[in-house]
Amino acid sequence: MHFFKLKELSNYDNICVDSLSDLVALFIEAAKQKFPDARNTQQMWGEVREMILRFVRLVRDLDKNIVVLCLEKLVQDDMARMSYQPDIP
Repeated sequence: MHFFKLKELSNYDNICVDSLSDLVALFIEAAKQKFPDARNTQQMWGEVREMILRFVRLVRDLDKNIVVLCLEKLVQDDMARMSYQPDIP
């Protein structure tokens, strides 16, 4: 999955990813196409994990200022405390 060409980014100092939630949803759709059988869900989620890690490493190694945005969700823990967390599927 190619999102951009690295040489296209050479003119920029700052890169913003909006939104990581949407990007992960695209990764999930690509993995579902690769593993359409419901019995392969563990392999599918492993593929999604690898795509996320490859993307994170790619932007980390660009030597650019990176801002990553994502949706948020309100979550209640076991002690009834509420907190906001990234809403990433």
